[in-house]
Amino acid sequence: MSRFLIVCGGTGGHLAPGIAVAEGLLKRGHECRLVISRKEVDSRLIADYPHLTYLRAPGRGYGGGVLGIAASGWDLCRGIFFALTLFKKEKPDRILAFGGFLSLGMVIVAQLYAIPVALHEANNRPGRVIRWVRKMADRVYMPPRVRIHGVAMERVRHFGYPVREGIQLLAQADARLRLGIEVDRRLLVVVGGSQGAEALNEWVDQNFNKLAQQGISVYCVTGTSKERPPLRTAPSQEGHSVHCYSVGFTGDMGTLLSAADVVISRAGAGAIAELIRCRAPGILIPYPFASDDHQLANARGHEQLGAALVIEQKNLKDLLHEVESLIFNDWLLNRFKDNLQAMDERDATGAIVADLEKITND
Repeated sequence: MSRFLIVCGGTGGHLAPGIAVAEGLLKRGHECRLVISRKEVDSRLIADYPHLTYLRAPGRGYGGGVLGIAASGWDLCRGIFFALTLFKKEKPDRILAFGGFLSLGMVIVAQLYAIPVALHEANNRPGRVIRWVRKMADRVYMPPRVRIHGVAMERVRHFGYPVREGIQLLAQADARLRLGIEVDRRLLVVVGGSQGAEALNEWVDQNFNKLAQQGISVYCVTGTSKERPPLRTAPSQEGHSVHCYSVGFTGDMGTLLSAADVVISRAGAGAIAELIRCRAPGILIPYPFASDDHQLANARGHEQLGAALVIEQKNLKDLLHEVESLIFNDWLLNRFKDNLQAMDERDATGAIVADLEKITND
């Protein structure tokens, strides 16, 4: 039995795969503790996993400008001090870091304690922290076909994104029954990422009546930026009532994605992995301010594999037409689903857990 420390807080895209790996390690009899941030998104997600142990570490995202750099430097010092204290107490056998602002100090201190480090990069364009610490790791997990400069290939494994066990494909009718929603014809699900997306929320506000005319119901995960009425209704061309459901957050993404005919989503690596698992055809709207524009790279890669359409946020005026064209095109929807199924052949969680066991025991 080994003791693992998984550094995965700050965004749902880091925390969710950390949870997946932690559960896999626990099933194999290992000890495992998560290091998460103090952000609300972490608190909401981890609340669904009371059997996991975790610590909240100080820190925040890296900012620009003189003040931003100074604040980041101060947070890095706090993170290093936190890690020094934590490692002395916990004495982990290995660190697995998922990138983000919590990982930098943790990996630096792991080197001081000679604790082996594994990294996981989820995106098609590696993030800053992963690039900065890549040479400190003896293993780097990457998406298929992605390379990272300065890392020998024998240290890289292309295992993909670990998806939580709770994200599973359900029959569409069963998923809608679980959600307790009424859908006359087609369902459009709109998800702005772990913290919501006001641009997508506003698009729903502006276009729901037009969608309802076509008999398209909407389920929108809004985040916490601005509350919407939980239920709105508008008439279809036939006079039927069509519903728009709004929730601030959901911990049951598997059910929600399984219920959808089409999903409008940001293009974080986690969002795309969950679309794949639930065979959900998507229209991806990459977050335009993502570091290194990694969401656009993720989206284009997913589109090239024939599993989604991509519209940049500056072109949201085209989104209604694309939704109406796709959501009633059963041939194209089935083509997307076939491609999504082909992409979901590897068990990334199992592969990572097995490899961590191997390299920790060697």
